[in-house]
Amino acid sequence: MDRVEKLLALVLIAFTWAYKIGIELNELIQIKTKKHGRKAYSLFKYGLNALAKVINNNDLKTFYEFNKFLSCT
Repeated sequence: MDRVEKLLALVLIAFTWAYKIGIELNELIQIKTKKHGRKAYSLFKYGLNALAKVINNNDLKTFYEFNKFLSCT
């Protein structure tokens, strides 16, 4: 059971990290709204795409900026 709890904690941290990045990016560049009034994608997906792009491109400067979201200061 201990392994499941650790895995769940890791998933929650990753979700929160991507969501917070999505919120911050949405303040800089708004997610497009479709004709029916809903956003094109969620804040989580926005942050997750940005995080994946930074990791895949080895953009260390932006990755360090994204890591600031994980600190409590």
